[in-house]
Amino acid sequence: MAALKEKLLIIDDEPKLLQSLKILFEEEGYDVSLADCGAEGERMFRADDFGLVLTDLMMPDISGVEVLKILGQIDPEVPIIMMTAYGTVETAVEAMKLGAIDYLLKPFTLDEISIKVKRTLESFKIKRENKRLKEQLKKYEERWISPVYESSTMKKIFSDALDIAKSDLTVIIEGLSGVGKEVVARYLHYHSNRNDKPFVVVNCTVLSEGLIESELFGHEKGAFTGAFKLKLGKCEVAEGGTLFLDEIGELPAAVQAKLLRFLQDHQFERVGGTKTITTNVRVISATNKNLEEEVTHNRFREDLFYRISVVPINIPPLSERRDDIEPLVKYFFDRAIGRRASPVRAISTDAIVYLKRYPWPGNVREIENAIERAVILGRKDELDENDFSFLKVRSAVMSADNDNDISLSRNEKRFIDKALKMTNGNILKAANLLEISRTTLYSKIEKHEIDITAYSDV
Repeated sequence: MAALKEKLLIIDDEPKLLQSLKILFEEEGYDVSLADCGAEGERMFRADDFGLVLTDLMMPDISGVEVLKILGQIDPEVPIIMMTAYGTVETAVEAMKLGAIDYLLKPFTLDEISIKVKRTLESFKIKRENKRLKEQLKKYEERWISPVYESSTMKKIFSDALDIAKSDLTVIIEGLSGVGKEVVARYLHYHSNRNDKPFVVVNCTVLSEGLIESELFGHEKGAFTGAFKLKLGKCEVAEGGTLFLDEIGELPAAVQAKLLRFLQDHQFERVGGTKTITTNVRVISATNKNLEEEVTHNRFREDLFYRISVVPINIPPLSERRDDIEPLVKYFFDRAIGRRASPVRAISTDAIVYLKRYPWPGNVREIENAIERAVILGRKDELDENDFSFLKVRSAVMSADNDNDISLSRNEKRFIDKALKMTNGNILKAANLLEISRTTLYSKIEKHEIDITAYSDV
């Protein structure tokens, strides 16, 4: 499909100039409209969408300045270039103050006006794209500023969060994977007096012991092999804002000690450095582990635990706040169809009823993934229960006789065993059933000392 031509409107009372510009710009691929006076230019501008306007300054009916004022009131986003003769430069400059993007002195060459128009359109294309991205970012941030929930439990959590946000106390957000811990953390940040400063996330599970220290505190050039230049740590990057430590229970012991000092006096040294750096950040942590139990087993420092858990927030799983399921389904559905090329435009009542009954062991993240998957694979204009049949397969894997506890964290060895049996030990298929990555499944198999070879003949 051919790209749409950029539309130009040229307003001038010189017929020869109009025709010359029309020929020039049509040869360059533009869609050109001509007006021989200001009033005609206004009429055409109101009737169509133009990407750029070229207008003469001196015209017999109304001046280019008046045209500029009128067009600016109709659509202030459209760039306007003023064309003017020698001796009226001051007027042209005044016109720019009123909103013209640029001006050209007559007589000008065709090359001059061609370059001017091309550069102006390119510049405004970038500005429009930036505006679009900012609008998308605003919508993205609205998810954090205005979270989706209906249950009384979450209403209480977010009501309390408004008061907690006003302080600089350290907060620990507890809950299973996917319940929305980062949503609450961002909500705290955006409702605090730090909301004009960075919100910086560190995922403590994805980096090795050596790299997590560098990620948090930075390193000096030459501090270790591969440290070719100075790197600022997230503690510095978050200056004035909020540092969110996701899954803090995974931090290695050595890094826990350094983090404790940072929380106590907001000071640290970069890896390989001797200079003490002081920063002003608020720390919010999150964990899906029982840190008190980790302390008992000497896997987490007791003093660090008390330092990060001044204000605890516990987010229950979706199975305990089922009133949130329907609004979350509708939210993720609207978002999915808004950014995916799909024939799907609605979700049926029976699908919503089924989704409300499903246990959602993966919590909010699982809802998001399930809706995205159904929309991408949907072939009808409306999703029904059958479009979520993949959830039924997973539900069968997760089900346990006489056991209503379907939490993956508490029963993962049993769930993994079921998935491996159903797939004859196929790691990829088992991971898909459990809706986790192969890497994660391998690590859990190693954690529970599961013999994968025992499933090949099942």
